[in-house]
Amino acid sequence: GIIPALQTKQVDVGLAGITIKDERKKVIDFSDGYYDSGFLLMVPVDSTIKGPDDLVGKTLAVKTGTSATDYAKEHFEGTELRLFPNSDNAYLEVATGRADAAMHDTPNVLYYIKTNGQGKVKTVGPQMMAQQYGIAFPKGSP
Repeated sequence: GIIPALQTKQVDVGLAGITIKDERKKVIDFSDGYYDSGFLLMVPVDSTIKGPDDLVGKTLAVKTGTSATDYAKEHFEGTELRLFPNSDNAYLEVATGRADAAMHDTPNVLYYIKTNGQGKVKTVGPQMMAQQYGIAFPKGSP
């Protein structure tokens, strides 16, 4: 992953929609924030889910190690979380009916809906928890 690669100085910079989080600031450095991103829920086009309140008793697919996963663990009690190594796997779970919804960063969800998910999935509910993206560097970078 990007964070471990920065920690071991295998790479000099990380620029991939990396959310600035206090726990990450302990192990890597960040630029000032350059983009505000929140999370969106994505469901099949024929889903009756209208927003976060409808997730109780449902399955939610999320990418491991992301702010979306942290948010889901904290806010969606009664929802079964399924963790995946990348967002594409999480989206595939929804598209194939193995999960009721997926949640990830707003720009990524919107891009998927316009491309591979076109006509199969849609967003529901409000954008949640806007956070800033930053450019990431190994700890102690000038």
